[in-house]
Amino acid sequence: MKQLAMVIMIFAVAVHAGKGFAKQFLLCEEDADTTVEVTNFGTFTYYYKIIGETEEGCKVMSKYLTNADSSLVGKEIECILDNNLPFRKAVGDKSNCTGELIDHIYQKDAEQE
Repeated sequence: MKQLAMVIMIFAVAVHAGKGFAKQFLLCEEDADTTVEVTNFGTFTYYYKIIGETEEGCKVMSKYLTNADSSLVGKEIECILDNNLPFRKAVGDKSNCTGELIDHIYQKDAEQE
């Protein structure tokens, strides 16, 4: 669970990516993106990109660009998020997420138990 908690924390911390991206998320502006460098929980760089609107919400892809744990770098996660909510709230919901990053994190958690 440590790895999953770390990803949830990253989503929570990275929402400070900028007000411009938060506004683009509310409109689900396709191809809008932002890169966030976080230094207060160890240094890493995280990337978000809006894929586009779906019937369920706004599809957003994200991934680590840099991380001390190199096994996380480059693996993507796609989430369909409720863009009726502010990005900082919507990004916390991982119930509609898929991808290599989240699979990798669940696998690492299972190995640690």
